[in-house]
Amino acid sequence: MLFGQQANDGDGAVLWAAVADRLQRPLISQVAELSHEDGKVRGKRQTEFGYDVIEAPLPAVVAVSDAINVPRYPALKGIMGAKKKPQETLSLADLGVPAEEAGEAGSRTTVIALNDPPARGDLVKLEDDGSAAREDRRVPAGEAGSMKFVGFSRAPRRQAAEGRARRARQGRLARRGRGRRCSAPTSEGSPPTPAASAPARCT
Repeated sequence: MLFGQQANDGDGAVLWAAVADRLQRPLISQVAELSHEDGKVRGKRQTEFGYDVIEAPLPAVVAVSDAINVPRYPALKGIMGAKKKPQETLSLADLGVPAEEAGEAGSRTTVIALNDPPARGDLVKLEDDGSAAREDRRVPAGEAGSMKFVGFSRAPRRQAAEGRARRARQGRLARRGRGRRCSAPTSEGSPPTPAASAPARCT
């Protein structure tokens, strides 16, 4: 029996495990490569330490991961042609399934309640311009229990980048000017020319 990885709505990833337990058959999950021969199925799955290769006798339950293949998306011609294909609808009687064993009546699980997530309390958001670490926020007594720390938002990234570039330029200029003497060119017997009117020479 082949299963996918998980449902799109609840992301539970429990159906294949429940079916394997119900049928008392071996289970291989998160399979990325699948092969079979001599009445056995072999699945390969990736872990954080490498790959696991698991072999089980048939019949077995196999749940594949999204790495099992590359989906083939139909072209427009195939989509339009599929609309003309006949569709056969089977009833429970056609499948030989009693009505009391299908649908809500035959479900082995019960939904107790569906509720919206609880509303969040008052939030405090600090825009970080480089001084957020020194920000002193005094929460009035009685309000601390209804407030949650969301985090700092690094606003104006451009200003931070410009600040780093400016400091780097200043450092390069400081290193370049160490041990150098600069003077403006002067003519013989005349006072020094202001640096603003003539380029300086450094040695």
